[in-house]
Amino acid sequence: MQYAKLPKTLCVEMEKIQRGFIWGDTEQGRKPHLVGWDVICVSIMNGGLGLKRPHLINEAFLMKMLWNLNTKPDDLWRKVLLSKYDRNNDLSSSIKSQPYDSPLWKALAGTWGEFQRNIVWKIGDGLHTNFWLDKWGSNNISLITVATQSCIDTTLNVKDVTNESGNWDNEFLFQNLPENIATKVIALPTSIEADGPDTIGWRGTSTH
Repeated sequence: MQYAKLPKTLCVEMEKIQRGFIWGDTEQGRKPHLVGWDVICVSIMNGGLGLKRPHLINEAFLMKMLWNLNTKPDDLWRKVLLSKYDRNNDLSSSIKSQPYDSPLWKALAGTWGEFQRNIVWKIGDGLHTNFWLDKWGSNNISLITVATQSCIDTTLNVKDVTNESGNWDNEFLFQNLPENIATKVIALPTSIEADGPDTIGWRGTSTH
């Protein structure tokens, strides 16, 4: 469950066993299920039994691995994985798998999109945060969704959008973003090398 994507049919079968245990089903017969399964899976604090759905547990484990993959550069397991699969040497861009890759790497690649939707970036030196694709501003949106130009360079990092003086490149911002968004970006502190590398946080938590 922690190192591979579980098949949907397996998760369904696991939940079937859980339901049977909760309601006392036997091979001789199925007893009435008096409460919806979604209610059973609600946290105890909110009136449920706090059971965890297998596919959500599986997804959470894989996202935790992706978190560690991005935040623990010195771990041996990370170095081994990247030495074998890191084809573009930039995890902030994407994780892609090939048919012959291991089940673990395929699972991580399959979870990458959802992981990306939930992380936000805190700007340090601005070198590891993609200006257009990553969520890093006050609105927690990818700026590519509001870009005013049809042709943009999606390889730019945040540092690339500052000038030699270390200030925002106002001309670039107003040419490529709506005025209200450009103004919000200008109000943010610019990247500073002394702040160290950019770091990620999880949307809606204290790590944000």
